[in-house]
Amino acid sequence: MKRYLKFVTPLVSLFALFMLIFFKTIPSGKLWKGFNIIYVPVETEDSVVQDAFKALEITDHFELSGQYLPLLFTAYSPEVTMLKLNAGDSSFQYLSKRNAYFFDKSNRYRLYYISSDNKGKVNDCLKLLARQNIKAGVDGSASYPFLIPVIALAYFMVLLVYSKHKFVFGAGSSLLLVYIFCNPFYSCAVSLCLFMLSIFFYSNIWKRKGNLMYLFGNYAIPVMLFFAVTGAFAGSVKAGFMFILAAAGSVGMIYTVYSVSELILSRRSFIPVSIRPAKRVSIYGGKLNQILISSICAVIFLFTIALITTNTSVNTKFAKLILPSAQGNSAELPAMDEYYDFVWNVSAYPYRNLNKNEKANYFEYPHYEEIDGKIKETLQVKAFNDSFKTETYDAIDLLPFNSIEKLIKSQGSEVKPGYASSSSCRTGIFAIIMMFVSLTILLFIYISSIIRKGVRK
Repeated sequence: MKRYLKFVTPLVSLFALFMLIFFKTIPSGKLWKGFNIIYVPVETEDSVVQDAFKALEITDHFELSGQYLPLLFTAYSPEVTMLKLNAGDSSFQYLSKRNAYFFDKSNRYRLYYISSDNKGKVNDCLKLLARQNIKAGVDGSASYPFLIPVIALAYFMVLLVYSKHKFVFGAGSSLLLVYIFCNPFYSCAVSLCLFMLSIFFYSNIWKRKGNLMYLFGNYAIPVMLFFAVTGAFAGSVKAGFMFILAAAGSVGMIYTVYSVSELILSRRSFIPVSIRPAKRVSIYGGKLNQILISSICAVIFLFTIALITTNTSVNTKFAKLILPSAQGNSAELPAMDEYYDFVWNVSAYPYRNLNKNEKANYFEYPHYEEIDGKIKETLQVKAFNDSFKTETYDAIDLLPFNSIEKLIKSQGSEVKPGYASSSSCRTGIFAIIMMFVSLTILLFIYISSIIRKGVRK
């Protein structure tokens, strides 16, 4: 088995390196995929902005003035007639709620969604509006978060300095550094710190008897590895799988170093052997305080920056403008499910049975049509189910105007509309929780190491 492993493990590492680079995920901070947002003061005349679009030949834009009834019913159908007569009914509040997409959270700016195909004309549009004393702006895309890989690299250097077997630690950690440069998310960086610390521990008991048993017999190590993987998935599902791949590649690198060192030693007449077993050697390399304090500081720094830049309430204190986003998960902006409810309510309203026992998600009504020269009655049945939702979803493309529903649909099935700061690298709540848990684990290890009697430093 070992004979095959020495050939397989380098291939695993090379495969991991290729996959990490080829399938990298760089956060752009873009609020809407494929669209930019131009915002103007709310008192600005809509016609002025529309004239600017027309002058610059900017097409495919979404604005409040271009929104109409997002339904395919005819103007004089029973459905539309009943909707107009009962517009104030709570069943139809979606129509007013969706207007929030066209204003920032403070209602100081009106928003226009411009297709990225017109990106080259956006700055020209801002200049044209500026000549008319209109202070317009555009949502920005967050630049590459260099701070994340820089912190990871600095942490790597600290551990490398204190490592007893620097080449082993460096080889085992190299793919993790590639990973964080290709997946620069805060929760992923914290996961890197935990996994890299585990590699540091292993490098200090390198080739000592019972090293793996001793390492995994320490309750803290398996816990760290578990939350390292979980924290990576908190960044994104893709980042989580890439982390597992990077971890596998790191193990492959370590085994490759082991195989090469064994080959070199086999050609020597004298082979040195470590006398003390792993359990008699400090996994901290005699630098417990330096290692754990450095780890805690790195995680605290990442955790703090993530809190400041996230799209939670912390973010609103630092952001100048809070805009609708495809990934904000806020109840203030209606999502696709609310659109389905609205379309169903409009469809069912004229045919509702006043009987209290009538099911709200099902109705039927007679329909008359001429068949073979005779008027025949057929029973039309509709139900609020997955088939109805699919039909409604597909019908969005048939709307004869640029409805906000088309924009929401273009973001994919995982869209969760909400508010976010322009030009921010947003971090989810689950990622924040995982980083806090990781910090708690390191603090617990440090405190327990200090108070435990007889600890080797």
